[in-house]
Amino acid sequence: MLMDGAYFTFIVIVAVILVTGIKIVPEHERFAVFSLGRFMGFKGPGLVYKLGTTEKWVRIKPGDRGELMDTALAKIHDVDLPVQVDGKAGVGQAIRVKGFQVNQLWVTPDSFQGRTVVCQKCGHVNQV
Repeated sequence: MLMDGAYFTFIVIVAVILVTGIKIVPEHERFAVFSLGRFMGFKGPGLVYKLGTTEKWVRIKPGDRGELMDTALAKIHDVDLPVQVDGKAGVGQAIRVKGFQVNQLWVTPDSFQGRTVVCQKCGHVNQV
């Protein structure tokens, strides 16, 4: 009788671990996957599975802004991602995510020179 309770507990724990790793990625977004600090590629769209705590996932969507760090790397959401630049952009220039390729982002130089204003009431960020 004691073994039946142990099996049930084991099955419940395994089921919880499996269910918590399931993520749904919308069609216009991707997850940049880093395993032990190394870029492994993009996941999505659709139903994807995250392997425990050894993987770090960063949500990337078109329109996200970043900075070109090198001719092939950009810093977006505080992570370095491989990119292909559409047009002319120099190191240190602001870029914007335009789309996704197999293992790199398609970015374009960001010509927006305005400023952002944060609403005091709701915290919404507006571009001015």
